[in-house]
Amino acid sequence: MNEPADEILKASCGQYNLDHKKAKLVRNHHNYVYECEDKFLKITGANFRSYDEIANQIYFTEQLSRNGIKVVETISTTSGQSCVEIKGAARSFTAMCFRKITGRKFGKEDLNRDHFRRMGKFVGKLHSTANSMKLEASFRKWDEIFINDSAEFLPEKANIRALYERLYAELKTYSEDGKVFGMIHYDFHSGNYLIDQQGDIVLFDFELSCRSWYANEIGVILFWIRRLEKIEKRDELERFFLSEFWQGYESEFEMRQDEKRKIYKFALFRGIQVYGYLEQQFPGNEKVARLKETILESIHLLSRKI
Repeated sequence: MNEPADEILKASCGQYNLDHKKAKLVRNHHNYVYECEDKFLKITGANFRSYDEIANQIYFTEQLSRNGIKVVETISTTSGQSCVEIKGAARSFTAMCFRKITGRKFGKEDLNRDHFRRMGKFVGKLHSTANSMKLEASFRKWDEIFINDSAEFLPEKANIRALYERLYAELKTYSEDGKVFGMIHYDFHSGNYLIDQQGDIVLFDFELSCRSWYANEIGVILFWIRRLEKIEKRDELERFFLSEFWQGYESEFEMRQDEKRKIYKFALFRGIQVYGYLEQQFPGNEKVARLKETILESIHLLSRKI
């Protein structure tokens, strides 16, 4: 992706009183993310995400923060807006700004009882807070986010596409009762949080946040957790993780047993989504080919659990 024109960057920086000459591009996949000293500036094209979607994302993170949940701190413009639309000659962009998080990345040493319980407690409190929020219909649902657009790139081999279509149709029949369905992060994995000095999780990257089942969130987490171990040890890690995670989770929020049983289907659904996304975004990429093979292995193993 090409960077936005200089005038877009300059106008975006001006909204947050940042020096555009010191802005360093650190990411340019879907969004343009610039490092600006102790802040990050994210510029998103309207063809990818609308202003309203980004404003809703920020509203969600701010509600979580107000309820004591450690999330990335968003910064308002000089005029007090949570994000701002920047109009270019050919298309529009939305700019948002957030402060850098102080903390360390997840490591193998965190595959332990304490961290898994903290994670469960964090997610339980997130869901409890989301469950109390009154949301407008403009907040997108799980089937309206871009990762679902990759379904058409799923291969016919290994029945991956047929499995996706069957799961998708089943998910559409699930109840959206307020006790089981609300705002979720929907991309909770080690690359999207840091661990602070107190050992607490600080969550960021709410790009996929949407209205969905709370069990779907946990399915996404389970898909990621299982991939942290070798195939022959994944079931053992899964049992240990879930036993500790649920203890932390249920100290903040209660999930019915019938919803808990769905997490394997949600984990499988995320695996297929990721596979399709890689097929769409990186066709013919040899480095990604091995990753796709491991994702396919994960899909096959999870499919045996449903």
